Amino acid sequence: MIGIIRNLIFFISLAAFLSTACTHVTGPEQRLEEISPEDRAFLDSILSSLKSMTGDFERMVGPFVFTDAGVTRVDIDRFSGDRSFFIRLGNIVDNRPSVAHQVISTLIDSLDDMAPTKVTYRGKAVPLGVMCLEALLSICYYEASDKNGNITAWEGTVFPGATKEELRTAKRAWKRILKKRAYIML
Repeated sequence: MIGIIRNLIFFISLAAFLSTACTHVTGPEQRLEEISPEDRAFLDSILSSLKSMTGDFERMVGPFVFTDAGVTRVDIDRFSGDRSFFIRLGNIVDNRPSVAHQVISTLIDSLDDMAPTKVTYRGKAVPLGVMCLEALLSICYYEASDKNGNITAWEGTVFPGATKEELRTAKRAWKRILKKRAYIML
């Protein structure tokens, strides 16, 4: 009888330990203490860093793509500035995957922010929301597809000259992807 009680106490203690030690935590209560103070400060200043970046978007001749109307060339607006911010953000997320969802959420929450940045497009300041999308796309992406599985355009894509309404639409689209965790990490 004493052996049974000892075994029962052991299993209850083990279950209690495992339920607290092995619980997967998500959301804002994630344990972030494993991140260096420098990386924590970097993550805490994402938005201010994006706002103070310098550079511009340049129009590049893009590839040919197939559309319903036939083959057409698509030009690409590419950020040409110091990419070290995006590289560091990618490295932090790669080395600490537990922070990825939080970082993605922070960027998506500011997708419709029209505050001007120091980055320009056609001589005008680019909104912070555009730079948030640029940062977002440096760590993850989403591919919309039609019912046949073909990749298709979606509302989450905006260009450097985006309007407030285009950024709002992109934010709503990305919020749906965030909720489903349907984004794909790079």
